[in-house]
Amino acid sequence: MKKALKIKFNATTGKRSGDIDPKDPKLQCYGWQDIPEDNPEESYEIRVIEDERDVSEFQGLDGVEVLEGKEAINASIDSTVPIKYSAANEDALIAEMEADDTEKKPKEGEKLKELHGELKQKDLKALKEKGMPFIHERKPQHIK
Repeated sequence: MKKALKIKFNATTGKRSGDIDPKDPKLQCYGWQDIPEDNPEESYEIRVIEDERDVSEFQGLDGVEVLEGKEAINASIDSTVPIKYSAANEDALIAEMEADDTEKKPKEGEKLKELHGELKQKDLKALKEKGMPFIHERKPQHIK
């Protein structure tokens, strides 16, 4: 049976609850992280246990949840890991931002790479919800 850990961590310091080692080669995180842009100290990740270790050492640890079975792991992925948004068309994004009544306006000659550093996921999500075809969403993949 597949097993995983849902771990609370501080993305600023890298410290994991339960002093779990993020470099443990048998605890793999396949991009299943939620790092809030406004509060990276309250981040979560899901790590698959890829050996036969005894999970009882993790049970009851504050900030650590043991997930047993694909169904439980995938449900936790769905509830923990947010959809990621990105812009695929620089010209369309800048034109939309210039026309939109938002605080974030592109500066003269500003490029998409520079804009991405300042845009928040919520901004890109709002553009996607407005029907902008150049905004792509990437849902987290489930465990197989």
